[in-house]
Formats: sequence, structure tokens, C-alpha cells
Amino acid sequence: LNPLDRRCPEWNIFKEVRRDSDFDSIAAAFIPMDSSRSSDPFWIRAARGVFAAIASRLYSQGHCHYDQLQHWLFHSDLEQLASFLEGSDVQSIIDARSPKTSLSVVSVLRTYVRALRILPP
Repeated sequence: LNPLDRRCPEWNIFKEVRRDSDFDSIAAAFIPMDSSRSSDPFWIRAARGVFAAIASRLYSQGHCHYDQLQHWLFHSDLEQLASFLEGSDVQSIIDARSPKTSLSVVSVLRTYVRALRILPP
């Protein structure tokens, strides 16, 4: 699959989902745990959780297109993202009242999922 080659079939991660836990598997594929580093696994786990929560929320709302996923991953500010994820299991991670931690998690997330920016909406 090459999203830059028009001859390749379109791929949509939302079509891979059969149950909500599939978003956790997709997040783990995009954001692998790096065992070679001695860094705190919290950051990877939190980034995975936020990705899964965003994708799951979009899926449940019927917004299964990359333009929406790209918006929430790359173009939303912290307050917008916190509002979007309110009531989810990552609500305490993405919290506008604790911006330092929240922005660090978002930074880790964006680092790992950068390739999603080139997918067509």
C-alpha cells in the first residue's frame, strides 16, 4: 500500500475495526514500545490511549474518514482535544488544567503517527 500512488487501493483503518479494542491494537502498531530505551513507558502507553480514544470516538460518531482523524491528531489545540475526549478513559491524561503533561503526551503521539498526515481525506 502506497498512499502516494494512485494505482494502489485506498486503505482506511476504520474498516479494520470489528470491536472497540481493535483501536488499542492499531495504536500499538503505530506506537511501539521501545524496549531499547530506559524511558518511562507512561508516555508510550498514554499516547496509545489517546490515539485509541480519538479513533474510537470518531468511529462511534460515524466520522470514519482521515480528515477528521487528521484534524484531531494534528490540528486541534489542547482545549479542543480535552473537550472532544471528555468522558473517555483518557480524560485525565488530556486535561487543559495540566497542560505540561497533556502536551507532552500529544507530542509523543504526533511523533509516532506523522505518516497519517499524507493519507487522503
